[in-house]
Amino acid sequence: MKSKILKTLPRQREVFFSNGIHTNTGHWYAIEKHMRESELFSNGAVYHVYNRGADRRNIFLTESDRTRFCKGMIAFNERGRCEPNSISHVRHPSVSANPCVDIMAYCLMPNHFHLMLKQRETNGISEFMHRLGGGYAKYFNRTNERKGVLFAGAYKIKRVTTDAQFQHLPRYIHLNPLELAGMNYKLGPIAWQDAERFLNDYRWSSYRHYAGLECQLFIRNEEIIEETSEGSHREFLRGWVERDWKTLDSFDKKIFG
Repeated sequence: MKSKILKTLPRQREVFFSNGIHTNTGHWYAIEKHMRESELFSNGAVYHVYNRGADRRNIFLTESDRTRFCKGMIAFNERGRCEPNSISHVRHPSVSANPCVDIMAYCLMPNHFHLMLKQRETNGISEFMHRLGGGYAKYFNRTNERKGVLFAGAYKIKRVTTDAQFQHLPRYIHLNPLELAGMNYKLGPIAWQDAERFLNDYRWSSYRHYAGLECQLFIRNEEIIEETSEGSHREFLRGWVERDWKTLDSFDKKIFG
């Protein structure tokens, strides 16, 4: 049975953009400034958005860096919000009643990040990511007394088009930090007790919100868990790391990045 979100999504041609050339065979989007981004995004659609550091460099060096990025997700997620060089409101942000996007899930890793976003208004994702990425890059360069690009080009984006993708994307995002503990569930089953302990302590993702360990007010995951509970989300993750890891070989990896 299709999720409520996927039922309402308009059909959209997937294209790959690079240097102004596009084909119909690609499965991800590299957003360039000269493209009409409104043609790529649909209101009400869900997307996996991600990016990493240039030359795979670490983009989060300290807890202050991670905190700043999370505050940016709140501060810049408002219609008509100021440009990324206006940073005063980032120190004490408040959740907007008129967001550009719904942030459904996220995870910060040392050299990259993952976001699961639903667009709420035309150009919402592109404007949000411009503010978030630009604001964080300016903060990072100023803090570390450096110049130059921080991210590896434009952020990448993949549209969620199936129920399986909609269900598995949050799981993929929330299990990402296990790599930091040397627990590679993609290669074989791992002990859930060890994995859960690590995820419970990892502050830089929306897992703790899904698991009921804390309330992250800027996360909107009602559509994902409206028919489940925090415990069943944990069991969903447990099933992947203990039993279903082989499904990664057959699952549609196009959504994961």
